[in-house]
Amino acid sequence: MKNKTILPLASIIVLCLSFFTLAQERAATKPATQQQPAIQPQPLPKAPTIDPAMLRRLQASVPRAAMINTLMGNPASRAELENLAKTAKIQVGELSTKTLGGSPVSPTPQGQLIDQLNWSAGIKLSMIKNKPTFFHPQSNSTRSVGRISIYGVHLWSEYISHHIENDVFQTHRIILDLNLPLTPATYLIAIHSSDMPSEMTIADRNPNRKIQNFLPLSSAGGFVALTTIVPHVYMEGINICIINVGYFIGLQNLFGGFTITRL
Repeated sequence: MKNKTILPLASIIVLCLSFFTLAQERAATKPATQQQPAIQPQPLPKAPTIDPAMLRRLQASVPRAAMINTLMGNPASRAELENLAKTAKIQVGELSTKTLGGSPVSPTPQGQLIDQLNWSAGIKLSMIKNKPTFFHPQSNSTRSVGRISIYGVHLWSEYISHHIENDVFQTHRIILDLNLPLTPATYLIAIHSSDMPSEMTIADRNPNRKIQNFLPLSSAGGFVALTTIVPHVYMEGINICIINVGYFIGLQNLFGGFTITRL
């Protein structure tokens, strides 16, 4: 009886040892799993480099005299300025320091109302750092002089702070919704831009029209044009016009804002 019990037990042990040996042989002959190469992180894009001198010009306001000097260097715009000065009974050379009404140009605003701001010295508007305001008595509130919209902007998240810090953006289309005094007047429109606009249109109470003779500023860092604006009456005490600026797609244009100056 004892021998009958030992014999099956020994058979089971031999069978288990056979399976264990076979498993080891298969493991030894199985090719080793190839390791996948580690994924290499992509290098971060570099922040755009802007020539420091160009950056300063894009950020600065354009003085009235610089705009006048630029326009005087072009025969068509010079003739326009001479006609305006003749009608106002002042010398064309005085336009750098006097308004068409004959008053001296002062950088100090006369008050907080829309028509008391220092339009004759020039008002700078930009996306981040230059957001002038005026007081609107009818609503007892402070409002923005202008709102800028930019389109076709290409920004990497890694260096968006670079654009915000410098207040300069890469774009190919810009729209300025501008509040102005109600009285029609002649304005100098300077755009702080590294490239010449392909076109610039204005919408006011007159039919939409292109602004002609857009000239590179003699001080560089932008372009200037001369035009008469007849603002729409948006609501009591608020008068608007819309300026639309376009560039050829593909240009790496840098935009730093507008300076709007009333002659």
